[in-house]
Amino acid sequence: GVDSPKDIATAIRQSTRVVVVKCGGDLHARFLPLTPAELSASLRPIADLIAEFFRRTAFFVAYADRDAPFLAFVPRDGERIFWINRHIPVDDPKAVDDMRLASPDAEQFHKLQPEVVALMAARHSSRNLLCREPGRFSEFFGRVYERLRRRTTRRSLAGRPELSVLRGGPYKFLEAYDVHDAESFFAREQEVEQLYSLVRDHRLATLFGRMATGKTSLVRAGLIPRLKKASQDEADGRQEAPWLPVYVRCGAETLRELRHALAEQVEEIGYRCSPVTEARTLREMAVRCRELTKHRAVFIADNAQELFLKLSQAARDELAEQVAGLIDDPEGDARILFVIREDYLGELYELSGALPGVMGCLMRLHKFTRPQAEDAIVKPASSFGIQFERDLVGQIIEDLDREGILPAHLQIVCHRLLEEAGPGRTYVGSMLYRRLGGARKILDEYVDHAVNQLPVADRRLAWQVLRSLAGVSETLAAISLTELAEQVKGARVAFDRVLARLVDLRLVRLLDRRGVR
Repeated sequence: GVDSPKDIATAIRQSTRVVVVKCGGDLHARFLPLTPAELSASLRPIADLIAEFFRRTAFFVAYADRDAPFLAFVPRDGERIFWINRHIPVDDPKAVDDMRLASPDAEQFHKLQPEVVALMAARHSSRNLLCREPGRFSEFFGRVYERLRRRTTRRSLAGRPELSVLRGGPYKFLEAYDVHDAESFFAREQEVEQLYSLVRDHRLATLFGRMATGKTSLVRAGLIPRLKKASQDEADGRQEAPWLPVYVRCGAETLRELRHALAEQVEEIGYRCSPVTEARTLREMAVRCRELTKHRAVFIADNAQELFLKLSQAARDELAEQVAGLIDDPEGDARILFVIREDYLGELYELSGALPGVMGCLMRLHKFTRPQAEDAIVKPASSFGIQFERDLVGQIIEDLDREGILPAHLQIVCHRLLEEAGPGRTYVGSMLYRRLGGARKILDEYVDHAVNQLPVADRRLAWQVLRSLAGVSETLAAISLTELAEQVKGARVAFDRVLARLVDLRLVRLLDRRGVR
């Protein structure tokens, strides 16, 4: 993949989550191993890592015949294995034949896989076979983990924080909802349609709102899926060209990021990106994208306040000039949407000279109303089979309402309640909420609660990392790992360990910008 074996090793060693690792293939070389020999060759360079990690308790899920070479690298000594697949492995061909004759229906649940049987026997795990139909990933693993936790006597497991499955729960804590979360993104349906109409009807638009109102979630989990749905609908009926969303988070090299992101999206839908990357301006890139793919580019520049914090005046002028060329092209049909905090609208206004229409098409994202807040609590939970006590929903809304409810505050409170309830719980009641001290106490203590899950020796370093990242501008600015390590006093090994845990606790997010982390 895009990460080095060292980075992968650090992440897996320090993680307290279920880690799902897909081995095979090379994103840089665009190589997908198909034959057993190719798969074995792709795995051989990381054989030591596989041997180290798969000595631990491991879950094998969705195994297929093409994965058989992988099992050769899994050590025969180590902790238990759980085999979770539709088929139960069998090592006797005669038994399979007899089964097929005696009960043809049994064949769909059994498969001749002697290599699996041998591995399970060597790891004393022959009874750990679960024949599983497709279902909810997080619910299934939550119950498996709860069963392990109840039955284990190992202090290291019993004392760990409860299992958290990334992207597997109804609430995102401090993370934004992403494109793959569209089905669990509720309460903003009206704003999604409003923003889509704005982008559809205007070449240049701006979405603004105060911090923590969910602007990124609206764009990632709302607008982008809506653009894709509109493209599918138009493909079935009308003759308009489909949309191609191109998303970037603004930074010190926003113009280059926009160009790179468009090239990536062109490649993603199956075209060679070289004709696009050879263009000199955004306008030329958009024109070539349309000619090559028959798609209309929609550039989405999120976190646009960074344009005024990271870019020089000359760089802003160049960006404004290229955006003006893009939207003023009489034959063009590309769009650009700026997403910015409302306290930086004055700075955006300063671009009016080069971009006369930059303030002409605005949409403000407000806090949740009470009905929206109720939807944001109840509907995601319901999607995961979880029910909130009715009175509790009203109490949370009442406690958080300050002329509206901030989505980020709602996420923190609901996430904390589910975390405290534990895996497998399907009902959350008022008693638990009162025990945690209510919404205000949860909000006041959520960072302390997260950091206190680290070993005592690591907490001081963790606070240094968080203070260095917080900065003074209160923006979601990115900093390179090298810069951060220089600011924080501590050994690099300890720094890597603490940073991995802060990422695991969702207090820090790692980005990869053209190979720089």
